[in-house]
Amino acid sequence: MRSALSKVQLAGVVALPVTALFVTPGYFFAGLLPLAVAAWLLWLLGIAAGQRALPGSVAGKVAVGGSVALTVLYAISIAASPDRPAATGNLTLAIAYLGWILAAGSAFSVTDRRSLPEPLAWATATLAAAWGLSERLAPASVHFAESRTAFGRILEPIGYWNAMGALAGVGLVLAVAIASGRQRPQPLRMAAAALSPLLMAALWLSFSRGALAATLCGLAALCAA
Repeated sequence: MRSALSKVQLAGVVALPVTALFVTPGYFFAGLLPLAVAAWLLWLLGIAAGQRALPGSVAGKVAVGGSVALTVLYAISIAASPDRPAATGNLTLAIAYLGWILAAGSAFSVTDRRSLPEPLAWATATLAAAWGLSERLAPASVHFAESRTAFGRILEPIGYWNAMGALAGVGLVLAVAIASGRQRPQPLRMAAAALSPLLMAALWLSFSRGALAATLCGLAALCAA
């Protein structure tokens, strides 16, 4: 029974970010509450499966602590915010992030799963990049709704070009890490290298200077490590 619960939790932890790509429209907050509830249910499912409720490593505890602090900050800011619906949306987003971080920490605490997060995060970013570029790669078949503010910048499926640039940048850094990791399976390394141009194109076409700078910093840190 516990093994089945653990597998269901893992599947949910993997599926939730992919679902979020297509149901949350950019920097708006519609659809966040069900995702937040699902994230916390996945954490409780891990506890029922007998897995760790909290990370055991110092880095994991710092990540959870930072997310808790951000959530508390958003909660406090509601009282002073001139736009309470937006402040409440930010709080819901922070609660969803915290729930998913806890659920993911629980799901990947199993020893034979500890090598999965990087490839899964890279695959999610690559999927988003391929989706966003599909209109340009197959203009006769794929058409997205036009944005009056994007001015041609890539923004699907998230709906916001800076977020797409950030996601593509994270995926690109992970692709380089996976392709250069000798401990990884050869087919995975080849796939990471072969699909990197998708991430590069999505990053460039987002025209996000912040995402470009953050990606360069990430690549520099990876080389240093």
